[in-house]
Amino acid sequence: MVEKNFKKLSVELVAEVYNLVKKLPEEEETVIASLLKNAAIEVSTNIAKSEAALSEEGRREFLSAAKGKIAVVETLILLCVELKYLGEAEVQAALNSYSELGRILNSL
Repeated sequence: MVEKNFKKLSVELVAEVYNLVKKLPEEEETVIASLLKNAAIEVSTNIAKSEAALSEEGRREFLSAAKGKIAVVETLILLCVELKYLGEAEVQAALNSYSELGRILNSL
């Protein structure tokens, strides 16, 4: 089932973001790392909330919030590359996966 696949993917991506965050400098722990982990978790939790929504409108609202948080995660990852905290090659898989998750959410 597609729904279960994208829910599982969102959880796997949280773990992937946490692994990337471990590579950031200590001074970024309270800023970029915190924002990145928070946004990644919110993608996953908004997807979960969409499944529990009582109305189609509520479901769409949570999916829209998840898509917005995907954009935040992607932007923060790109910022880490720009600041030379992470290399392009090491973030490419995460960026591709978040892009795919966004496509899945857009199709629902």
